[in-house]
Order: sequence, then structure tokens, then C-alpha cells
Amino acid sequence: MYQSAVPLLFIQAFQEGDKGSVPPGARRNLLLSPQRLPANLSGGQQQRAALARILVGKPEILLLDEPFSALDFQTRLMLCDEMHDILKRGGKTVILVTHDISEAISMGDRVLVFSARPTGVKAEHIIDLSGKSPLERRNAANFKDYFNAIWGELDHDEAK
Repeated sequence: MYQSAVPLLFIQAFQEGDKGSVPPGARRNLLLSPQRLPANLSGGQQQRAALARILVGKPEILLLDEPFSALDFQTRLMLCDEMHDILKRGGKTVILVTHDISEAISMGDRVLVFSARPTGVKAEHIIDLSGKSPLERRNAANFKDYFNAIWGELDHDEAK
């Protein structure tokens, strides 16, 4: 029987004493059946496996480049909440590259807007919605204000 190495590595890491760094519910959602081939996993399960693979190395900084772009909206929202909880509890610094303004605001403490070529930082926004899950942050009273400010700074002519 084929055993997938990704979940086994994750399980091994937790057996070595990392159980306190990930909440039990998230641990349950991240642990995958070791009998399943990675290609047979759903998009959400593949992203969970990718996160597990990253966390095994215990990095201090994570670079996530469009991690949710291939997921349907419902899975994206659920996985954002799971990932946010895991990374916050683990005290990880995350650089999340995204073209989704709502995702950037709901996941981040700070959002950088880049200019068109030549690329540079056009604006920086300190997001004051901390302490809430990404899904809860989307319902915050000032979420729309952040969204509109960032939307107004984008180079809309470059998208044509």
C-alpha cells in the first residue's frame, strides 16, 4: 500500500513535541489519510498538506504566494481561518502575496500596495482589525474603508 510522505512527516513532527503549537481542531483538519495519493486530494487538502510540509521545517518566516487562488470561495474562507489560527498561535511571520484585496485585509496586519513597473511600494496600510479571525475581520465596520483606500491606490490603467 502506498503511503504519502507529506502527512507522515506532519504526524512525525507532532509526535516529537509540537502539539501545543497547533490548536486541536486545526490539527484534525490538517492530518490527512496517509493512504491517499497527493494527486487525489481536494484543493483544500492539498493546501493543508503544503502548509504541513512547510511547518515541519519550523521556519520563522513563511512566504505564501497566492496560496488560496485555486480554491473555491467557501474553501478559501475556511482555509484562511485555519491557516491564520495556526500561524498566529505559532508566532510565525508571514509574507502573503495576493491580488485579492479582501484576502490581504482579512489575513494581514499590514498591507503593502505596489506600483506598476518599475515596481515599488506605493502605499502601506497598518490594518487595525487584530484579534479576530479572517472571516470575522471581513465583517468589521472599517473593513470597507481599508478596501476602498487600497482599491483607490491601484493602477487601474495597467490592468487593461
